[in-house]
Amino acid sequence: MKKIMMTLAAVLCCAMISTVFIACSVNDDNPVDPGNNEENWNPNNNVFPYTHNGQTLYYRLKTDSLTKQTYAICSYPTLTPTTLETLWDGYEKPVGDVEIPGTVVYNGHSYPVLDIGRCAFIYCDEITNVAIPEGVFKLGNGVFAYCSALQSVSLPSTLVTIDDYAFYLDSLMTEITIPQNVTTLGHSAFRTCTRLASVTLPDEMTSIGKWCFADDSLLTAITLPVGIDSIGEGTFYNCKGLTAITVPEGVKTIGNTAFTYCPGLKTIKLPQSLTEIGEFVFYGSEDIEAITLASTTPPSVLVRPFTSYNATLYVPVGTIDLYRQHSLWGKFANIVEGTN
Repeated sequence: MKKIMMTLAAVLCCAMISTVFIACSVNDDNPVDPGNNEENWNPNNNVFPYTHNGQTLYYRLKTDSLTKQTYAICSYPTLTPTTLETLWDGYEKPVGDVEIPGTVVYNGHSYPVLDIGRCAFIYCDEITNVAIPEGVFKLGNGVFAYCSALQSVSLPSTLVTIDDYAFYLDSLMTEITIPQNVTTLGHSAFRTCTRLASVTLPDEMTSIGKWCFADDSLLTAITLPVGIDSIGEGTFYNCKGLTAITVPEGVKTIGNTAFTYCPGLKTIKLPQSLTEIGEFVFYGSEDIEAITLASTTPPSVLVRPFTSYNATLYVPVGTIDLYRQHSLWGKFANIVEGTN
């Protein structure tokens, strides 16, 4: 089974480049509150360069049909990226430290920068630090994907959404603080940030995308926000440095392979609200010492969530028989009433 899952992981890895490009071709440049309104812009016709502090970036204008505000989207120069080799042919590729301005001027008019659009800095492998201005509310799909020299990004307090693959494969980034207004992290947003050791998430975050922190091998600890109600598929897959996890109250389900191949994982605390654990959730995390469950009803479990059953299981007082009689939880030889 382990060989099958490792082969599957390799196939998934090989498919990631095309997946990121597909994400970049999706039009995610929506207004702040689009509703059912038509969008008043043409992405093929209004791309323009703007130079700030010696650095040329590219922008599009957008008019929100609800508020009638026209603003600028810092964007990749063309509508859809092609291949890694030709991404920036014919355009000025950003390098070094990048400061995105709060406003840009086009045809004599000033426009606020409120959005960093899809793939705006994709494969900018020489940018090192990025400052994003206050007012920006979204980072689009793949915005900093493959930025292999990127070390830090200053995120504004106005930020609400970080979309899919936003920081994919940014292997030099060591820490990130997500502003308090961010509610959503997209699919694979920080996947394969292999030096990312510290992540601070806001308490009110409500959604963490599938595979969000997968393959972040130096991530040792993370405090999950109390606003989430599930942990998605592969969220912390192959996080080799993770030593402990506390799933907050309110989480009902843990998706397939969420903590698969986390060999450093020692302690797990699961909430009373938990009702289901998916397939292979802790598979390959072989050195777990203690699992604390707060639920008086044993959570249902899908296919083979654990490699071994040597950990001590701590269960609520009065429920030890329920857990011992359970087809999965009963496999643990050492079940104790009380908390760890």
